[in-house]
Amino acid sequence: MPQFYMMLRTYNALIVHFSGMPRGSGATAYYPNDLEYAVANTTATRLACSTVKPYDVFGPSQSSNATGSVGIILAPRTNASILDVWPTDAGSSRSRIVRYVTLQECEDTITQRVGYNEWAVTDYEVLGLFVMDPMQVVGFQKLPDGFGGTVDMPVPVDVDLTALPPVLSKLPVFTFSAGLIAKAVPHNDLYR
Repeated sequence: MPQFYMMLRTYNALIVHFSGMPRGSGATAYYPNDLEYAVANTTATRLACSTVKPYDVFGPSQSSNATGSVGIILAPRTNASILDVWPTDAGSSRSRIVRYVTLQECEDTITQRVGYNEWAVTDYEVLGLFVMDPMQVVGFQKLPDGFGGTVDMPVPVDVDLTALPPVLSKLPVFTFSAGLIAKAVPHNDLYR
């Protein structure tokens, strides 16, 4: 894995599983349950991830380089942990066949991505929580369906870093700032 991590360092890239991914495979768990499950099941879960880097575009835009702005940073444990990679959205349910993914293929998904890329990852270490503005996840609001009932409609929900659930509050928090990966430090850690 040293060459793989060196390649990520070259691009200052992080592998992030964003809250709400994968939509295409019928995910029913949403924030914070989806991220808590991914943190607790690091060897049994196949996650849809994207690589992100400083100056990427986040948020609800056609030009976004990610499918969200709140997620967990992953480090695959072995080469076999990377199940497949694509330079574009792969629909999250595509290619369930495990294959050998080359370092060059991984690099190509960063240098040749269209919008956001997609990596299928399993057997990983969770390095921390990743957040970018707008710090929002998908939530639901009941709205009239026009027939006397209601329907759950997806709406953006703000994430409050001071009110994270216990599993997520134990993780270090990272973001991008001025072209660097920055770690958030609680005030209490500065003045003891």
